[in-house]
Amino acid sequence: MGYTEVKTHIKINSKDDIERVSSYLSGFPFDEKYIEQNGYLTLNTEMVSFENFEEIANGISAELNLNVLISLVYDSDVAVIQGYVNGEKKYEEVKSFGENAEMDRQRFLQDFFPDCSVSDFNEVLDKDDCTYAEDRLFELSDIVGIKLLDE
Repeated sequence: MGYTEVKTHIKINSKDDIERVSSYLSGFPFDEKYIEQNGYLTLNTEMVSFENFEEIANGISAELNLNVLISLVYDSDVAVIQGYVNGEKKYEEVKSFGENAEMDRQRFLQDFFPDCSVSDFNEVLDKDDCTYAEDRLFELSDIVGIKLLDE
């Protein structure tokens, strides 16, 4: 079986955002609920699963009015990036050997990584030579400045 992981990243703009997220997550039974990285809070992997990631992302985005980014890989075959804005899934990019879906990357970057170059982002996502889906997201991590997956 290949690499499988889902990560939830909450875009924060202030210390107040961190406090609101902490309060929202207080019901989860984990001591370490997130890590901070370059303008994002990345939730503890144990808090989010393939069964609940969309519910969690939608809830945080809707209730706290914060953008939420999902990065996931399934069995090294499928890489997915989702962006939730105002409680709705606004963006989704799927890369696999079968079906693919492409989002409006320029608008996605404006909402999530405004300092990131669209051409650099496109170069990574449009590569044809990625053997494993996770390699695409590992490389994209360098472009956007946060660790999208655990290595």
